[in-house]
Amino acid sequence: GATAKLLTGPLDRIKLLYQVNPGMVFSLRSFAHTWTSIVRRAGTVALWRGSGVALLRDSFYAATFFSCIAVYGGSPEKHGGSAGPVRHFLTASAAGATATLCTYPLDVLRTRL
Repeated sequence: GATAKLLTGPLDRIKLLYQVNPGMVFSLRSFAHTWTSIVRRAGTVALWRGSGVALLRDSFYAATFFSCIAVYGGSPEKHGGSAGPVRHFLTASAAGATATLCTYPLDVLRTRL
C-alpha cells in the first residue's frame, strides 16, 4: 500500500489541485502543464507534497478501523457462534465512521498542503 501511495503521489497531488481550484479545467495538456510548472517552481520533490501526511492518515485509519472492528463486534464466540451479515454490516459501518472521524483532520491537512 505504501509503495503504491508513493508511486501515485504526484497524480494525487495534481488531482487535489484540480479539485480545490474550480477555475482549473482538466485536460491532458493542462495536466502536463501543471506537472511541469510544479517541477519548475518547486522542484521534483514538490510533486510528492502531502504524501507523507496521506501515508500517516491511511495507516492511522487502518489501525483505528480494525481496532474498532474488534471492540464493536467482539468475538463471534461471545455471541453464540457466528455473527450474521447485519451484525458485520453495523460493526463495519460504526468502525468506518469512527476511523473517518478520527482521521479527518489529517485529510484536511493533506488537502491544504
